[in-house]
Amino acid sequence: MAKRIKEEYGADSTFKVIATPGGTAFGGWIDYLTDSSAQEYELVFLCFGASDEKELKFNQTIFGNILEGLIRNIKKTKANTEIITIIENSIKSEAYINTLKKVSDYYDITYVDTIKAFINSRQGIDVLTEDGVNPSEKGYSIYIDAVFDLIKSNIDNKREPGFDERKPLLFEESNRFYTAKITTEFLTIGGFYNSVVACDKIFMKSNRSNDYITYEVKDSQVLGVTLLGGPDCGIVDIYLNDKLIQTYDCYAPYEALRHVLISDNIGVGTHKIRIEVSSIKNAKASDSNVYIHGLITN
Repeated sequence: MAKRIKEEYGADSTFKVIATPGGTAFGGWIDYLTDSSAQEYELVFLCFGASDEKELKFNQTIFGNILEGLIRNIKKTKANTEIITIIENSIKSEAYINTLKKVSDYYDITYVDTIKAFINSRQGIDVLTEDGVNPSEKGYSIYIDAVFDLIKSNIDNKREPGFDERKPLLFEESNRFYTAKITTEFLTIGGFYNSVVACDKIFMKSNRSNDYITYEVKDSQVLGVTLLGGPDCGIVDIYLNDKLIQTYDCYAPYEALRHVLISDNIGVGTHKIRIEVSSIKNAKASDSNVYIHGLITN
């Protein structure tokens, strides 16, 4: 992309990847808000949806809340930042596609529809993807062409992106995603130990069933946890006030951060969170390791 911009406009550009590859809108939200080197960006690409379908169990309302909260945070930093949303080729749910378009239109954000770009290329999915989902080299070239064409169109049309903070919310509960922090202080610990540094973060580790870490959360509506995914990773059971509310499989074919949304509305007051190594694991995983960095709250 930088090369295309240089060739067309003679301008130098630098790009920074903030969100985790294969991540979710929730992960992008916490990565952006906790990025210690955040800047006033001229252009931001938001490419979410495919992983959110699985993580959020096709709840497009929560997806919309997170997406709107992230957009308003970006615009709050610099009102005339150009944002481009990307509709991923692997999104299956029309509801998610419609939510992306709805939020984009509401905030006068242009978007790239790579599903349409793939169809218009008249090439098979086996050519455009490596596995039916992830783009191949040819697929990525179509992504780049589609994104560059939109950038050029925006420039030719002399777009002047802006933002008025008084603009009403599209999703009334998106204000839950205005602030964020990751808490690493735990309440009690059973079996986990401080041993691993990965993705510039320190993780507590255990692979023994029923080992646990507990946390206490006060007056936060949003609750999540930052884990490490990878080929040696097991499964965690997550308890809220001693009730099992979620089981999450940390297995992944590659090492990557996993910001997992537990609840977008846990209620007022003080809550106890217990994260425990499950007694089962993914058959593909080489071990049952669970790596915990901390809790996500707002």
